[in-house]
Amino acid sequence: MACGSEDRTPGASHCSARGPCVQSSSCSEAEQLMCSSVQKALFEEEDHVKKLQQKVATLEKRNRQLRDRVKKVKRSLRQARKNSRHLELVNQKLSEKLAATAGAIPHINALGREPARGTYLRG
Repeated sequence: MACGSEDRTPGASHCSARGPCVQSSSCSEAEQLMCSSVQKALFEEEDHVKKLQQKVATLEKRNRQLRDRVKKVKRSLRQARKNSRHLELVNQKLSEKLAATAGAIPHINALGREPARGTYLRG
């Protein structure tokens, strides 16, 4: 393609994405400068895209870690609730047993004292 061609997309005539500008005797110095500035902009954009992709990868990794942590915390919470319900049932059963046995066995403070016996005097 010649420098004066109708294709005016950036970098279409002489710039490649990675290679240097193609030197053509028919290209003016202004077109060569435009070509190098387009190449520079492409390189900068590629670097910017790479940095953004790295940030996205880092954030996705952190997001997975946090999701795993949330799963573990939810699992622990479910287990703690299950254990709590179990302990409440055990406590209730023990309270019922205690109440049932409390009526059968008098409490120590409820026991009356034996009547005092007469004292025997030696005589």
